[in-house]
Amino acid sequence: MPDKQSAEKAEQARESAELRRDQAELYRRKAEEGRGIRETLRGRAEEIRKDVEEDRSAAERVRGAQEGGREVAEQARDLSEDLRSAAEEARSAAADARTSLAELKELLQPQRLMIDRQEVALTSLERRVRDTGSK
Repeated sequence: MPDKQSAEKAEQARESAELRRDQAELYRRKAEEGRGIRETLRGRAEEIRKDVEEDRSAAERVRGAQEGGREVAEQARDLSEDLRSAAEEARSAAADARTSLAELKELLQPQRLMIDRQEVALTSLERRVRDTGSK
């Protein structure tokens, strides 16, 4: 009878450990997805920074040539609008990045806590199985 109970407990422990491993793998995949999102956002932010720098350079060239007349002044106004638009896009991308990171942290926190608790429970269960087996 004790051998059957020990075998059942060991099987339950194995099943529980497998479930915890699956959950840990899910957590790792979510973390990898989060890293991918951060990398994408960094890439977008860098592209926007480059665009803004290019727009600034173009605006400086236009300001130097404004003495050329109305047409040059109109180009400067257009570039200024482009800069405002690019800055708005940068602010929007930054806000999206903050929101995405906050959502990711919020999604991952319960999983971290659950995994920590499951690791403690698994360790305890493994000790009980080991202790039961050594009796």
